[in-house]
Amino acid sequence: MRAMVVREFGGPEQMRLTEVADLVPGPGQLLVAVHAAGVNPVDAGNRADGSWAGLSAPCILGMTSPVSSTAPAPGSAAWRLATG
Repeated sequence: MRAMVVREFGGPEQMRLTEVADLVPGPGQLLVAVHAAGVNPVDAGNRADGSWAGLSAPCILGMTSPVSSTAPAPGSAAWRLATG
């Protein structure tokens, strides 16, 4: 899969579109395929210096950003969720 990875903290030039290992959902988790993602001020702050949030580079940001996605693979205990 592809992800925007922050190689080191700093400006937007530190972000690189990178191939990373595919994720596998665990029990009670849901894997989503993101088609479009927004960026919020917290992401920009974390990119500049994520140490306040306990992040260390390299890292993938956007855990709280709005996304457009589909769900290709629910985990084994994600009984309320369905693929699609």
